[in-house]
Amino acid sequence: MTQALHDGLPGDIEIAFAPVTRSLVFQPINGDATQNKGFGGWTTANATLARGDREGALSVTVRQATKPIPPCVAGELDERRHLPDGTIVDTDDTWYEIEGVRTLTRDAIAYLPDGSVAHANATDQAAQGSGRPRAVPLTIDELVALVTDPELRISAPVAPGTSSPPKVCLPFSKSGAVIDQAQARRWDAVLAQIPLDGVTLDRPLGALLQGERGGGVCQAVQVTTPGRQSRLAIVISTEQPLPQEPDTSSYDGARRRLPDGTVVETHEERSAALASTPRTDRTVTVTRPSGTQIEIFSFADAPAELLPLALLEEIALNPGLDVS
Repeated sequence: MTQALHDGLPGDIEIAFAPVTRSLVFQPINGDATQNKGFGGWTTANATLARGDREGALSVTVRQATKPIPPCVAGELDERRHLPDGTIVDTDDTWYEIEGVRTLTRDAIAYLPDGSVAHANATDQAAQGSGRPRAVPLTIDELVALVTDPELRISAPVAPGTSSPPKVCLPFSKSGAVIDQAQARRWDAVLAQIPLDGVTLDRPLGALLQGERGGGVCQAVQVTTPGRQSRLAIVISTEQPLPQEPDTSSYDGARRRLPDGTVVETHEERSAALASTPRTDRTVTVTRPSGTQIEIFSFADAPAELLPLALLEEIALNPGLDVS
């Protein structure tokens, strides 16, 4: 559904650089939504969209219907359309005002023959600090085209070989500068060329997005190598201070300073012996004199084997991951 939604956007629409949860990505629907109708499976994708010099927001939800189609009531919607395949689409173009601030909003809700309900809501709410003028990014007809896409419904078959959605990065909070999309793309090119001999991933490295919190960028992938099924996460931030007192050890971590002043820290942590699911985390943190910090995390539930520290260091120490 994520791919169908992206493909269905008009060609002049740009999805703003943002975390996974705000990059128009659907997450899996828990359980069998076609059978668990009492609960009603659902999934939502959100993003800020730019069109020309203007910016607005889009939210699309696909769910399993749990109630009959509501009646068409004047004042609650502008139009009800009946399509040849039995789909019913309600549309509304309106606005609301809170504390003197008016927000324009457009909705299209499709009640589909398979029992899916697809709801697309577009507003003129721009991302905070974007500086762009506000505008609703999609017309009513464009929203209708999205919600009636045959791939955007609960029962749509998943094509063989379809990747799972991008993983949400580990929560982190860095006080450094916000990294823009251009810099992230330069680092993407570097990550994509790093050899990972003998390691298979569910998707290639080189798709950094903003972190859920803080000014850094990150990517999380699944390691699918037999016996090493684990998670690998990369976080890059800037304007970070160099750690002090290098060449000391504490717990099961170690710290050393390289000739150019770069500080390399390694850390490995195992869950408590009484934990219900034993887990091991392995981390390499490289802080450059420039203030660029690269953190590489490998973590998994036992007995999966983590990626070796040498490989994590090789990724983190790549000179191309410093600020260019």
